Amino acid sequence: MGKLALRIKPSDLYRYDGTIDRAPYFILGASLMSVKYLLDMSVSQIIFHRSWSFIDYFAPALTLTSTGIATPDFRFYSTMLLISLPFVWSGAVLTIRRLRATELPLWLVIWFFFPIINLVFFKVLTWLPSQRDDDEHDLIKGSKPLIEEMKKDEGGVFAAKEARPVEFKKGELSREPQTVVESLRSRRADTVIRDFLDKVIPEDKWYTIFVASALPVPFAVVFVYAAAAILGNYGWSLFIAAPFAVSIVAPILYGYKKRRTSFQCVQASFLALFFTGVGAVLFHIEGIICLLMAFPLIAFVAMIGGSIAYRIQGPVIKDEVPRITGSLIILLPLMTLWENSCPSTPPVNKVTTAVSVDADAAAVWSRVVCFPPMKTPDDFIFKAGIAYPTHATINGTGRGAIRHCVFNTGTFVEPITVYEAPHLLRFDVTAQARPMNETSIYADLHPPHLNGYMMSKMGQFLLRKTGETRTNLEGTTWYQNRMEPYFYWGLLSDAIVHKIHERVLVHVKNVSENDIAEAKRKERLTAERHRKVTQ
Repeated sequence: MGKLALRIKPSDLYRYDGTIDRAPYFILGASLMSVKYLLDMSVSQIIFHRSWSFIDYFAPALTLTSTGIATPDFRFYSTMLLISLPFVWSGAVLTIRRLRATELPLWLVIWFFFPIINLVFFKVLTWLPSQRDDDEHDLIKGSKPLIEEMKKDEGGVFAAKEARPVEFKKGELSREPQTVVESLRSRRADTVIRDFLDKVIPEDKWYTIFVASALPVPFAVVFVYAAAAILGNYGWSLFIAAPFAVSIVAPILYGYKKRRTSFQCVQASFLALFFTGVGAVLFHIEGIICLLMAFPLIAFVAMIGGSIAYRIQGPVIKDEVPRITGSLIILLPLMTLWENSCPSTPPVNKVTTAVSVDADAAAVWSRVVCFPPMKTPDDFIFKAGIAYPTHATINGTGRGAIRHCVFNTGTFVEPITVYEAPHLLRFDVTAQARPMNETSIYADLHPPHLNGYMMSKMGQFLLRKTGETRTNLEGTTWYQNRMEPYFYWGLLSDAIVHKIHERVLVHVKNVSENDIAEAKRKERLTAERHRKVTQ
């Protein structure tokens, strides 16, 4: 038993050659994460007097805005980066050695550098058995010839055990457990789960992929409901960790009895996530449009999970399926609670759109302050449910006036803060409409992300003279989107805000140019009448 003792060496943290077994890998990895989190929290709060969120711990750079880094932010993130370097090196070293022990490709170490994915990947590597350079493996392998020799011996221990009849208690008809509880008590839970999978998953039928892909769906749907509908947490654990876990478990189950190709594994990942999306719609959790918007991100994660599952599938992993699945079922809720208790501050995004108007600034200004109703849009995103502006009104004039920009989903209340006619109109936003109407089979669907997640903070219209009768009109909106990952949802929300700007600015342009054309037409008519009178 001496060979099976846990051995941890200091060199495990900096030497990338050799291998490392599951137990020391888990202990060292968990210890590094704990120490780093405590160190990050201490430096952030004591020295810089700043909060340190769930996602900041995994990827601090992802919370930066695209508009640049202020000097205090640069000092803060530079310090946090320097602190993280030794931990990054040790984590990468442990991952490489663990991959080598499991005989997986070393290039999979790149997933160590992906936030949230690295945590799920860490759990998977914790449960994968070592294939070589493993003391336990060598001990068992060396014992096989001795065991086979003992089996051949008729008078040996094995023969005696096989010849011994099964003893029953008086009045007992069967030794098999009669209930699930008795079954779990009499055998290990993972054995019961493997027996269940042996019965449920077909050997090699056309519908095997559907059965395997459907098995993790109930757990995924429950998680989505708890994270989104109950906690209102639309973050990394919902859009990254959960799809990644499902996209690994589904192809592993698909390859439970027969090894599958990489394409088949990715198919199983996509199918499981599709079933999860259908479940979210059917159980009144989420709408179709939001799921379609999240699809590119989830599809990328599914491809990663499917490729990893392809590498780790096979007979060796069969015994570890219950442990891998169980650990992920426990990990995901913990990640969500951690993320929910340590929220990060969303960056303020700035979107600017400009058009050139064939009219002077004074004519454009009157239509910027308030514009008449617009026709129903033909753009696909607005027909799909994204909110769109219809008209704008204003109560009062000058600084302090209240502007109302009316959308099809409600009204934005915009107190004027800067009124420099005919050049600059700036306003805050104190009340706002829903960002969209969800498309669903239920008429009363109202997921939490429709309120308080995408928030407009401030807006402005800037007019610049570019010619005798031409004006450059710029519309700018500053907003926050609480849905994470910020970089992904920021791309989508920027595009939506730009489309809304375009609708308003083009309308102002057309109305202003029509006003000029109408004024010129009236002048022409007046001149003709005057000429006729003088003749």
